[in-house]
Amino acid sequence: MPRTRKKLTEERTRHKNRIHKTLQDANIKLSTVATDIFGVSGNAMIRALLEKDDLSPEEVKSMTKGKLMKKIGLLIKALDGKVTDHHRFLLKMHFEHIDSLSSQIALLDEEIYQKLEIHSKEFELIQTIPGINAITGASIIALIGVDMSRFPSEHHLASWAAMCPGNNESAGKRKSGRTESEATIILKPRWWRQHGQPQGQKALISPQSTISLLIRAWM
Repeated sequence: MPRTRKKLTEERTRHKNRIHKTLQDANIKLSTVATDIFGVSGNAMIRALLEKDDLSPEEVKSMTKGKLMKKIGLLIKALDGKVTDHHRFLLKMHFEHIDSLSSQIALLDEEIYQKLEIHSKEFELIQTIPGINAITGASIIALIGVDMSRFPSEHHLASWAAMCPGNNESAGKRKSGRTESEATIILKPRWWRQHGQPQGQKALISPQSTISLLIRAWM
């Protein structure tokens, strides 16, 4: 189920990117003002443009929430584009897909958390590791389980998760030693957002390897 959730999330992101491109084509520069155009304010404004050509300053102000209240003037200028029927058709189609995918993801989350009830202690414990949230924790437990006896040491877990670069050499020629495993997919993410994007393959593997060691040690 975590793999299915990941695929659905990636598909939803693709539709959001297409909405970005469609808005740019309509000269709607909302992304230059709002960090996340799919937040409460941005989402309301884009959907409002599906029904009418222009938004009045009063309408923009009524839809603006939080920190964007300080940027109402910029928002009004950013929304001064030309949304055609062609743009509306594409935007509606993408929003329908996004809404459908979001509903499916919510159903998956509910099912995943229900399945994890029997491992509630381990599920809570794994989320105390820096860089691992509920979704990542659920994915890790789904892939490796909670029985760490199958891994004689934390180093065996790190090796299974492909956190140890390979040593592929033949006839004196060193070939690819790249790390690859579906386990690496779940050990990437929030660490980067919290501690910055790593530079280079060694820097990329280091925090992932540390996380895999912590999982074995703490569980």
